[in-house]
Amino acid sequence: MSRLFNRDVQAYDALMKKRASSKKKYRLYHAPGTGSALVHACLHLAKVPYELVPVDYEALGPKGTAIPHLNPLGQVPTLELPDGRVMTESAAIALHVAEKFKRSGLAPSVTDPARPI
Repeated sequence: MSRLFNRDVQAYDALMKKRASSKKKYRLYHAPGTGSALVHACLHLAKVPYELVPVDYEALGPKGTAIPHLNPLGQVPTLELPDGRVMTESAAIALHVAEKFKRSGLAPSVTDPARPI
């Protein structure tokens, strides 16, 4: 048990060092054939600086080994924000990008009558 704990602590420490040394940009964890395509398109159209991190589709899921440190359900898309927070769910991420980068024109403003309620 302690070896497993030590390995998790080491992995967490390595992740924190990597985050601290990386430039502040979005990081999209994705896999082909999943809902990641929508998020990838939104980031691209909004001209947001981002990094694509491919995830093995076979390693996804709650018991998978792909991204449990970011998303306990092991699902993609998972978007790591520049401040280290993490978002999941394609629609929520798309709305976040549209709101954060309004000039992209991905969605009308919240106060715009053209935006559905």
